[in-house]
Amino acid sequence: MKSNKLKNKRKTKAEKFIWYRRGLSVLLLIIFLIFLSIFLAKGVKWTIDQFFKSNPKFEIQFIYYEGNKFRENRYREDLSSVGVTNGANLFSFKFKDIEKKINSLSYVEKIILQRDLPNALRIKVIERDAVAKIVVDRKIKFIDKNGYIFSINTSLNQNLPNIYGFNKPSDGKNKLNDNEVIQALNLIEICKNNDFLFKNFKIKRIDINKRDYFLIKLSNDISIELPKTNVKKKLQDACSTIIIAQGRGQKINNLKYRKDKFIAD
Repeated sequence: MKSNKLKNKRKTKAEKFIWYRRGLSVLLLIIFLIFLSIFLAKGVKWTIDQFFKSNPKFEIQFIYYEGNKFRENRYREDLSSVGVTNGANLFSFKFKDIEKKINSLSYVEKIILQRDLPNALRIKVIERDAVAKIVVDRKIKFIDKNGYIFSINTSLNQNLPNIYGFNKPSDGKNKLNDNEVIQALNLIEICKNNDFLFKNFKIKRIDINKRDYFLIKLSNDISIELPKTNVKKKLQDACSTIIIAQGRGQKINNLKYRKDKFIAD
């Protein structure tokens, strides 16, 4: 009996040692495979880099630009600052570095980049479209339909309407989330996208200070008290009232909303 117990103990120890050796071998194999994978990945990357980055066939000879022609030189200078110039290798820079540089400009909405092998780079800069002017922190800024502000007029229209009455300090961000400003921008967008209003309702200024209505001044100096509810219909009603009154030869200075209709005086 004692002899059998002794044999079993020896057998158990031998089995444990075998499993230990097997586990250690598997662990070493896994570590080896991990290092081999890293080595192969770096080797493949190095090979690809050598093929693309050191290949003179991929040196830039043409940079095709699409966007605002007035600021093309500015964008080309920004490209140069991150190593994108004629003669540079197409694969020697990262697109994210270019995007970071160009997108840091507050008036840029998006940039699209494309390598046109073997030797050209295509760049398209989409700028925000200014729809109005607004004073922020005592400085005249331009603002797009989504509330982004910037210092350059990106619109072809040099007579953009003024949004007046925004008195809150800037929070350092490039976007205004003020409800009154957003409503004014929506009003401008309605006029822009409606042929009738676009032709006959040229806004010069929108005063957002009033509680229940916008005080609008048109390019012909007519002042309009426009309620802040059901704006689209009331814009059309106001425009129609002006056209009808002028058709009768009536001179209009002000348009007020009283008892569900506009009254001209």
